[in-house]
Amino acid sequence: MKAKAKILIVDDNRIIREVLRGLIRHDEQLAVVGTAANGESALEMIGALHPDLVCLDVLMPGPDGIAILRTIHAQYPGTRVIVVSGESTPHIVSSALRAGASGFVVKPFNAEKVLRTIHAALRAPIPECQPEPDPEPEVVVEPAPDATPETAAGEAQPDAAAAAPVQEEGAAAPEAAAEKAA
Repeated sequence: MKAKAKILIVDDNRIIREVLRGLIRHDEQLAVVGTAANGESALEMIGALHPDLVCLDVLMPGPDGIAILRTIHAQYPGTRVIVVSGESTPHIVSSALRAGASGFVVKPFNAEKVLRTIHAALRAPIPECQPEPDPEPEVVVEPAPDATPETAAGEAQPDAAAAAPVQEEGAAAPEAAAEKAA
């Protein structure tokens, strides 16, 4: 009989930890070897328990899940990680995948999706952790050289064109009207 894959669950929410533990317990190929409420505890437990896979939340007290994921890849390169998170913005998902996540499950989740993701991650090669991208440069907008202090501060100024008289279509220009009158 093949040994069960060892799973560590890391989430600051006790209920989520228990739900994940309960659904993984029913899979004959998986065994939960521990749970942790934060990333620092998770790193200690990974060193002691050597799990095959970590189910990791993103938003936790202390270092966030993405930072912990990067640390796991650096210190325990044979450990796979799937992210299980309620935060699924494109930025979070792409950050997790760049950091080497083997999968991403969005909370609230269903048991089938979690188990399918765990098994797929265990079969697949461990993704490489890509370097963090450089932060976006801050865009500084300089005022135009002819800007007054008011316009540089964003205060509205009357448009010179708006003060000019508007000529309606078909009407004679004011100069032409003055010549006719003379």
